[in-house]
Amino acid sequence: MNWKHLDLPIDVHPQKAKILYYSRKYNLHPLVMLNLFCNGYDDTSKIEAFLFPTMDQLHSPFLFKDMKKALKRIVKAIVNKELIMIFGDYDVDGITSTAIMYKALKRLGAEVQARLPLREEGYGLTSRSVQNFPYNTSLIITVDNGSNAHDALITAAQKGIDVIVTDHHEILDGEPQCFAFLNPKGEEETYPFKDLCGAGVALKVVQALFMILKDKNPLNNEIMEYIEYAALGTIADMVSLTDENRAICFKGLQKMNVAPCKVLKCFFSVLKIKDVSSTTIGFQIAPILNSCGRIDDPNKALEVFISEQPKHEDFKNMVNTDLLRKEMQKTQYSSLKETILQNNLNHGRIIAVHGQFHKGIAGILAARVTEEFKKPAIVIATDGTGSARSVHGTNFSMINTLTRCSRYLKRFGGHTAAAGLTISTESAHLKAFFLALQASAELEEDVEPVIRYLAEYPIEAWDKCIIDDFIALEPYGQGNPKPFFLASIKKVYQLETFGKASEHLKFTMDKKQIIGFGKANLLEEVASGHAEGLYTFGGRTLQFNLHEIRTAAPF
Repeated sequence: MNWKHLDLPIDVHPQKAKILYYSRKYNLHPLVMLNLFCNGYDDTSKIEAFLFPTMDQLHSPFLFKDMKKALKRIVKAIVNKELIMIFGDYDVDGITSTAIMYKALKRLGAEVQARLPLREEGYGLTSRSVQNFPYNTSLIITVDNGSNAHDALITAAQKGIDVIVTDHHEILDGEPQCFAFLNPKGEEETYPFKDLCGAGVALKVVQALFMILKDKNPLNNEIMEYIEYAALGTIADMVSLTDENRAICFKGLQKMNVAPCKVLKCFFSVLKIKDVSSTTIGFQIAPILNSCGRIDDPNKALEVFISEQPKHEDFKNMVNTDLLRKEMQKTQYSSLKETILQNNLNHGRIIAVHGQFHKGIAGILAARVTEEFKKPAIVIATDGTGSARSVHGTNFSMINTLTRCSRYLKRFGGHTAAAGLTISTESAHLKAFFLALQASAELEEDVEPVIRYLAEYPIEAWDKCIIDDFIALEPYGQGNPKPFFLASIKKVYQLETFGKASEHLKFTMDKKQIIGFGKANLLEEVASGHAEGLYTFGGRTLQFNLHEIRTAAPF
């Protein structure tokens, strides 16, 4: 693991004077302003747009080339009382985008139903899904999927059903043949921002609908009813939190903290959440919702999210599902790690394993492998459903690696950092795929993971004011990552492990509580008092970076 400065230290930075000037102007710690400069926010207009996002930063939804076409068809369906079927995905982005589209269409008087696929049915709209829709379905709207559902679209056409695809995933085999196609990544797409998630695209459709049917400028009225769900989907799906995504998430978090909708107010009450941030969503809320799709029925979560009267019991059931997922994850990762070490699978360019793993947690297991072994990984479940993850901090592309091996795959899709696949589990076929996979992986850039830290900054120097200043940069995520700091770890007190499996590390240093999630194995190293580590902060607690702590030279 390479640790490198994100930029030059302030003292020798070529723009030191500007950094200090803006630091005084906005009453923010110089390190906060250095972080903004590192991310390209280096003048008044950029800094103010970043620090004070407004709904005016949202682009016109009519910049989508097929938006008018899609709206005409939706309005026709509403007026004629045609049955509209919304089909989503089983993750947080899929749940929230489906809820946004459903609630808006219902409010506009549409005859509408919504459905999410079960994990065992596979990702995205399929021919079987279309065949199983109610007989009088005349319009399908996909959310967070559909860009590569070519067979399903053929089936829909044969049944006389129009399909509007709203999605944000990579397009692998030409644009789909559908009534209207709204995906910012489309080759001929005119929409200026390419990093919307599924919930973001759904929000744009809803924004456009309200503009033509309700209010020419619905940004501060109707749209605010859906902004929280869009923020949840955007942060959970780890898309870039820049441009209008930042405005969506900023306003969404603001509403969650000031006047949350009934559903989220009930959810926060069950979880005893008082302050909602990107960290809260990423580490508490999103895993619970994702667990519904991983090992249970995501439609249960959808029903709660579109409910007018949410119940505490519904959310408690979701929490229990997540606890079950955690226990399964712990047991199955232990087995996975043993298989890797016994068969020397960690010696290849990429780690690929097929075994008795639950398909719903294959992605989490693959992520754990990449974290521990610092290599890209693919974990294939019992039935041939697999998840692939790249190593954070590298340019290794999972989707490119799989594309070169596509002849072995039934289905696949995803992004640079993460992908999914389906493959035959016949022994000879898997063996051939694994060989081809290693050869394909060799063609990817071989770069050691790099973690860039903002500054060397001692833990004892932190106080409430500095942490509050960094909280002003929320929401954090892709495109606006939490900054890391490098510091020596010494003179620690109250060193202990915690968590149901004692997997986390906690100690006090200079009256500050420091938490290392998943770092219980480093207890002895930290206890020695001579360790050096990367850390960031979550809420008002300093946290170790999840990658590693390294032993420093004796003092």
